[in-house]
Amino acid sequence: MKKKILVVDDERLIADSMAMFLNRTGEFDVVASYDLHGALFEGRKIKPDMVLLDVLRPRSNGVLDACRIRKELNCPVLLMSGAAFKTGEIQCPPEGTGGPFQILSKPILPMVLLEQIKKFVETGSIEMSTSQA
Repeated sequence: MKKKILVVDDERLIADSMAMFLNRTGEFDVVASYDLHGALFEGRKIKPDMVLLDVLRPRSNGVLDACRIRKELNCPVLLMSGAAFKTGEIQCPPEGTGGPFQILSKPILPMVLLEQIKKFVETGSIEMSTSQA
């Protein structure tokens, strides 16, 4: 059975492109969303196995949003950001829930993204490296 992924990015072109690419692999069922409310709505419908969330979005706190998504949808969340210098981890604030989040730096090559998502879905972790693109 295909794993379900929810991609959340306020830049529609990025969210839709990632969803299209991942869907075309035939390995995942992917839905794109563009904000927290849309993510929670879609997430309740599809019950994703993971969420790929852009952490820097206007009018939102990406880390708090990730904590809320992880709690309400009961699934792992992998963060991505164009402001991250390298792949690593980011802590959930005390008012959040759960442990640290892993973060991918953008831009990221499609095949590297696919590789990291496969690893994350299988193990709950990504390969920590300093270069993604």
